[in-house]
Amino acid sequence: MWSEDGVPKRKPRSQTADLVGDSCSECVVRSMVRKREFLSLQPTLLSRIARSKFARVAAVLGGLAAVAVPADINPDIHRRLMVEAREYYAALLREIVNPTNRPLVFHCSHGVHRTGTAAAILLSALGVPWETVRADYLLSNTYRQEEMEHRLSQLRELHAESTGVAPEEVDTTNMDAFYILQGAYIDAALEQAVEDYGSMEAYIRDGLGISDEEIEELRIQLLE
Repeated sequence: MWSEDGVPKRKPRSQTADLVGDSCSECVVRSMVRKREFLSLQPTLLSRIARSKFARVAAVLGGLAAVAVPADINPDIHRRLMVEAREYYAALLREIVNPTNRPLVFHCSHGVHRTGTAAAILLSALGVPWETVRADYLLSNTYRQEEMEHRLSQLRELHAESTGVAPEEVDTTNMDAFYILQGAYIDAALEQAVEDYGSMEAYIRDGLGISDEEIEELRIQLLE
């Protein structure tokens, strides 16, 4: 939960299974939001954006494509999600406002783009200041540091092997940009909302179709 001044009281999202265990050790998770259609969005968006920026597939790790992409692809993903995933974000907020669904966990495969955008929308609906929304997003760099370092090491080794150079000589600029988050990434979601609707509040109301009554009920239930 969050207080009305934006101070986090309880985390509403899960970035990894370990975090779910830590934050929900004394509760039974009643709802798991991970719709197949929602999950299919990011690979489609990533492929589309990558093609538009002439990105190339550099390696494949256990079925997950590691793409050598321009460093600015993260903001593009958040922007596209704000436009193309409105149906799913609206459904998520309505799942959350129903008390019979809570405790509730929402997540995706990477825990950054689809989940990060969802958390930003939820926190904004609760009236949390954007500076706090951005700080919450950047917590992924802390909680997922070990995972990110492991994945970046794998990518560096694979790229070195495929190009015949030493691992320490591999330019990891784009890899780092994809895995190590910056505030500008999630800020792009806000920028898209402002561009299309004038504000995040208007995006939630008009873009997602969430009524003022639903927002009020959400705040009554989740704020202290």
